[in-house]
Amino acid sequence: MFRIIARVLRKIARILDPATNQPEKEHVSYNKWVKDSGDKTHRLNYGLNQKSIVFDLGGYEGQWASDIFSKYQCTIFIFEPYSIYADNIKKRFELNPCIHLFPFGLSSSNSSSE
Repeated sequence: MFRIIARVLRKIARILDPATNQPEKEHVSYNKWVKDSGDKTHRLNYGLNQKSIVFDLGGYEGQWASDIFSKYQCTIFIFEPYSIYADNIKKRFELNPCIHLFPFGLSSSNSSSE
């Protein structure tokens, strides 16, 4: 499982501009996302089902995880390093055995900001 996570993180790192941590404007995927209004069209449309496993890296308030679970009833692993958001997510999904919270982020190194 950790190899898969590492592969995903490397892919994300190739897309992000190191100076801003935002997608590079000339990246083809980013341009298509903007053109298609991706937040409204692509954000929740995946080939998932009840047997799928989803990783939410940076759960924030848990809305995306909630929307994905509502649509696919799949198993979701949420990673949220900021303790205030992690606590809220934990409370929000405490009765849902398919949504699991990990109150830390994923990185290639160990560190703490709190």
